[in-house]
Amino acid sequence: MKELQAVREALLRQHEAELLRVIKIKDNENQRLQALLSALRDGGPDKVKTVLLSEAKEEAKKGFEVEKVKMQQEISELKGAKRQVEEALTLVIRADKIKAAEIRSVYHLHQEEISRIKKECEREIRRLVQQETYKSVPRIPT
Repeated sequence: MKELQAVREALLRQHEAELLRVIKIKDNENQRLQALLSALRDGGPDKVKTVLLSEAKEEAKKGFEVEKVKMQQEISELKGAKRQVEEALTLVIRADKIKAAEIRSVYHLHQEEISRIKKECEREIRRLVQQETYKSVPRIPT
């Protein structure tokens, strides 16, 4: 009986040790599963990734807005400068046309003056030639 009692106690201790080992394994597995479940609920890395991505998008959007405002200001300034250049060009073209008209007018006046002077010169030459011819012709005394 004593031997049977000793074997029985040994088996009970062995069984308890085995149960403790299984309980410990199950507790560890439960803790791991709880951690996984918590991570899934909280989103874990995905949640952090999503928050960081959202923040990065917001920052990029702000940077884009700042850049957009700068570009719009630059475009506005360039449009103003273009408008001024176009106005200046229009004035220069108008002045150029006026100057060209004046030059044509002066050219025609000079051409007329040259023609008038030529005619006067030809008349003077004819008069002088006639005078010379008249002087060179012998005179008959009357």
